[in-house]
Amino acid sequence: MFIKVDHRDILVKAVASSELDDCRGIFYGETGEILIDQTIPAAEQAETLIHELLHAIWCSRHMKSRLGEEAAVSQLASGLATVIRDNPVLPMLLSNALISGMPLFP
Repeated sequence: MFIKVDHRDILVKAVASSELDDCRGIFYGETGEILIDQTIPAAEQAETLIHELLHAIWCSRHMKSRLGEEAAVSQLASGLATVIRDNPVLPMLLSNALISGMPLFP
């Protein structure tokens, strides 16, 4: 699946946990990919996707690592609102995973 983050289409795909070096997911800014462990429960897939989307927003908006908390949260909130607007099916996918246990990657 692709998720639009600002001007980029980010490829999101499920992978074997062995590809992730002891983490549940990872965002690669250079290639525009998010990889998520396909073996974790649906709710963790959803949480991991949100986590990696925040990394993608951070990267897309060239946010500084020393940004203050309020400025960082404001930028991330704006970015996340844009992601939701540009990907209207995303909230339903996340809700289904979090509430009903439906995996993001059937």
